[in-house]
Amino acid sequence: MVKVLKKTLSLGLLCVSFQALPYGEDLTFDKLKDSCINFSKYGYQRPPANIIVNCSNAEYDWEQVADGTSSVPTERFLSAGLISDKNKVSVKEYQVATNPYDFNCPNFKEVLKTLKLELKSSCTELVSFTGDLKDFCFKAIEDAIKSNPDIVSTVDTGKTLSSCNNKASPRRDVTHQKAN
Repeated sequence: MVKVLKKTLSLGLLCVSFQALPYGEDLTFDKLKDSCINFSKYGYQRPPANIIVNCSNAEYDWEQVADGTSSVPTERFLSAGLISDKNKVSVKEYQVATNPYDFNCPNFKEVLKTLKLELKSSCTELVSFTGDLKDFCFKAIEDAIKSNPDIVSTVDTGKTLSSCNNKASPRRDVTHQKAN
């Protein structure tokens, strides 16, 4: 009875220790691919199976929410003078009324786009893949979005941007008086 109890206790502790480490040793992607080929080197009797690759993507992006308009002032200057064989009127400068320059400046909101994928894979697929785990997930995410853009979850972050808020930079050292 004591032997049976010890065996049961040992099996129970063994199960608990496997539950504490449910997926065994933590390997790099290259070592996991190697374990598919050289599985006995890793203490396996067969290559890994039931492989699930977890990929997630989070991207902050901007979406246009409304058209905005803005305008900036314009300036026009005219100089006029007169010369005759008898006299002259000195050159005088005049400012001429102009219309402002109107332009579109859309308003944007920031959004967070997320996607989580759980992909079933195999040793054959992983070993034949050239690249690292980041490349594998990047390709899977890009392919999933390309085939179904609605798969991405989008939430508004509350951050906004109005391109109309931009101010014109100061004029360079060029004036109308230097123009000929």
